[in-house]
Amino acid sequence: MATDPPPPPSKKPSWQDRINPMLNRVQPVTRVVENVARLAVHLQKPTVLGIVGMASAGTNALRDLLGNNPTAGHDLDVFCSRGYLLEAFKKAGAQVRSADPRAPDCLDIIMHNHTFRIRADGSLYSDTEFEQPWIEWLRQMLDRELPHAIEIRPGHGHEQYQSVATSLTSLRSAQGQEIWQATQPLLGSGRVILLTGKPGMGKTTMAQEIARLAELGRVVQLQSDIVGAPRDDGGGHKNATPQSTSRSGGFEEGLAMLSPGVVIVDDIDKIYLSLSRIEQIRKAAKLVIFTANNGDQDEVLDNATMRPARIDEVFEVKGGYTTRRAPFDQLTDEEWEEAREWPVAFLNELEERCSSRPGNLRFDDLKKRVGLRTRSARGIY
Repeated sequence: MATDPPPPPSKKPSWQDRINPMLNRVQPVTRVVENVARLAVHLQKPTVLGIVGMASAGTNALRDLLGNNPTAGHDLDVFCSRGYLLEAFKKAGAQVRSADPRAPDCLDIIMHNHTFRIRADGSLYSDTEFEQPWIEWLRQMLDRELPHAIEIRPGHGHEQYQSVATSLTSLRSAQGQEIWQATQPLLGSGRVILLTGKPGMGKTTMAQEIARLAELGRVVQLQSDIVGAPRDDGGGHKNATPQSTSRSGGFEEGLAMLSPGVVIVDDIDKIYLSLSRIEQIRKAAKLVIFTANNGDQDEVLDNATMRPARIDEVFEVKGGYTTRRAPFDQLTDEEWEEAREWPVAFLNELEERCSSRPGNLRFDDLKKRVGLRTRSARGIY
């Protein structure tokens, strides 16, 4: 799909940008002269060539210094894997080429005379400042190219983030409708709701259902490790610095680049979630949905977190996805009476089996797994 060209950078190139092309053009000659001069000095016959060689060596050193000096530039993080970003740039008509040989994992992106670099970790780098009109163009381009529902996880290897296209559940419940109807009239800028409940009751599924009903735009599911540091068994935290803060000032800007309408974060009771992080997510999205298991919220989600304007409403999820519809109409009446009371996680798997392999549901196998999982001294799935 063709896109409008990005606005050109308004600032003039730095002196490094102006001198680098000249240094690159004379590099083959200066390298040869430098080597010949070294030979003349080695033979103890310094000549004019030796003096020229010293000047050539200085020129080459200057080029190497300028070509390997990333500290003078500007960074821009996007909550997206490197592969997704490269694909989006190519669809928008960007030219992608290898960067400096000394940085083989980096690629240069050229868009209408604006050149910037994508690093191995997926972050963007430019010698000139990323100005707001250009950032807005990039955000609109990504909004067109990225999936409607996307999950962001910690990256592998050098990558900061891994982005995976996902689909929202098609399950429907009376409680999901009620929660959305209670939330919709109060939507303003970044409303935050919390869904609590026992494991297996369908908090994540209900969050997806509410996001689907909301129709607010892209749904971004953030894995909890992106948002905060894991807690230890004593209710503290193992690491005060979550992965997503590896580059300064990147969280809110990187999330906003995805244009999220709804952000879902599961199991916030398992991470150290700062108030500033809640506010950053609130500013980036129209609706924020957190989930947490039942428990003493005063110990894990402290009173400051639960105050209004941090988390606005709390709903306890009680399950109740009992509507028989396609593809559950493939089940016999006996099978449906058995399955309708299952935890939502197993209903989701049953729905996937009905859709992908209707002739091989292995219903009894799934029923056995449900029985083993729900057998608990405390009655918790």
